Amino acid sequence: MTAKINNGKINCILISGKAHSGKDTVADLLALYLPEFGLDSVQTSHLAVGIKSMATTFCGWDGVKDAKGRKLLQDFGEAFRSYDVDVWTKHMLTQVESRVFLPNVLLVPDWRYEAERDFIMGLPLYNVISVRVENSSSPTLEGDAATHISEHGLRPVVGSDLSGYIYDYLIVNDSRDDSFDTLLESVFNLIDGLVVDL
Repeated sequence: MTAKINNGKINCILISGKAHSGKDTVADLLALYLPEFGLDSVQTSHLAVGIKSMATTFCGWDGVKDAKGRKLLQDFGEAFRSYDVDVWTKHMLTQVESRVFLPNVLLVPDWRYEAERDFIMGLPLYNVISVRVENSSSPTLEGDAATHISEHGLRPVVGSDLSGYIYDYLIVNDSRDDSFDTLLESVFNLIDGLVVDL
C-alpha cells in the first residue's frame, strides 16, 4: 500500500534521485503547494546539513559541488557513517525536533541510503513517505564522485512499476521543452495521492 499523509505525525517525505535529477525542485514545489491542502507547516531539511557545515568550518569549503567539493562531502559523510550509520539522520532530526513548532510535513530532498529511511520509520513521531525522482537526461557525475556509494545507495527505477522497490511514489523529470509543466503535473499527482483521505 502506498503511504499517505497522517495528520497525527510528522510526515517525512524522503526524496531520492541521482545528482541533478530535480530532487530540490520537487521539494520546492511540494513546499509551495502542500499548504493549499491544509498542510500549513511544511519544512525542508537536509541530511547533509551537518556534513556541509563541517566542510565549511574545517576545510573552508566554498559551497560549490564541483568534483573536489562533492568528493569532500562524500568523504566526510562516509567517515562519520562508518562510526554510526545513523549519525546524519540523528543530527538532522535533532535540529527539526528542537524547534518550538513541529512541522506537519518534513521534506528531505537528499535521501541516499535505505538505512536513513529505516531509522526514521522506527521512530513513532514520524510517518515516512518515499519518493524517487528519475531524470534520464540529467548530467552525470564524473570521476570518483560518480562511483561513490552515496550515488548508488538506492536503486534507480526502471520503467514505472514500483513493485520490488522501496519507493512509494515515482516522479519522472525528463528534460524537454515542456518538462516543467510535466514535472508540475507529476507533483500534483503525488499530492493527490498523499492527501486523498484528508
